[in-house]
Amino acid sequence: GKIFSFDKYGAKRWEVNGTGTHCQDPSLFEGILYTACRDGSVLALDMMTGQLLWQRKICKELPFEHYSISVTKDHIFLPAGVDQHGNYVGPFHEPLDIGSPAVALLRREDGRLVWRANLSKWNAVTQELTPCMLSDSVIFSGGMGSIFRLSLQNGSLIWKVDVGPNLTTSAQVSCTQDGKVFAGYGGYSRNDANDRHVGGLYALDIKTGDTLWTRSFPYRVYTPVAVGGIQGHAGTAIIVAMGTPGMYPNKTTENHTLWALDANTGDMIWSFNTPSCTAVGARGGTLEEMCWPLAWSAPVISKDGIVYINWAFGGVTYALRDINK
Repeated sequence: GKIFSFDKYGAKRWEVNGTGTHCQDPSLFEGILYTACRDGSVLALDMMTGQLLWQRKICKELPFEHYSISVTKDHIFLPAGVDQHGNYVGPFHEPLDIGSPAVALLRREDGRLVWRANLSKWNAVTQELTPCMLSDSVIFSGGMGSIFRLSLQNGSLIWKVDVGPNLTTSAQVSCTQDGKVFAGYGGYSRNDANDRHVGGLYALDIKTGDTLWTRSFPYRVYTPVAVGGIQGHAGTAIIVAMGTPGMYPNKTTENHTLWALDANTGDMIWSFNTPSCTAVGARGGTLEEMCWPLAWSAPVISKDGIVYINWAFGGVTYALRDINK
């Protein structure tokens, strides 16, 4: 794997060889870039020069699917290992060698281990980890239908919420300043591979994990929701993108849709539907050059209330607002 830095004009500033393949979504903090690679190494690089500041091997191997290295003033949070025991079962009941059976907290200054938490005792693995880092804890979802809040002090469990034994949660959660956690799910019945178009959203109390409200959707939810003010709505809104990611090119028709909901009640404000398409992954993907992103990027809301999102299946980026209100 390689790590690149470009200036605002697109000119390459520096290039660094990673310690292995699949170097992950980096994080920047106080002029330092942090990432991790497939071989289990975590790297800290000077953002201006690419110089290696420190390198720490935390496990034998890390997941190949993308995940976020989460960094705060004192800590780094990331997966810690690869699930190689078939604990995660795919939509056609095949064991998948993906995800991580543990998570780890490191010291930001040198990458030394603070604690490691084993998720296997809860029959959980992380998948495409993107957590919420709080001042005293971390919130994330596991790939087997559970959402966790762990203490930053020692990794102990504060609360755990199950969204159902037959559903896989989204690996990505969103947290708000007024004390809510939004966790979408998209999955299938593990007893019936045909029941795979299942999705929904949980709104949880950030302190207790209690359910504030839930909403079911006709399709899976994989990306985190966006939270903010949108045009035509007086209160806080959330933007939820749903739709099944593409896999091998086939002729199955897929539908992808975007909903705006009231953050306090889950009531619908508006919806937006893309044209129907065949499940070929990202636009232009082929069997020879496969590209299998999620159907949607994560949505964002601008300060003037416009929703921006990319639809990978159509190769289109949308800017949306409700002009009826």
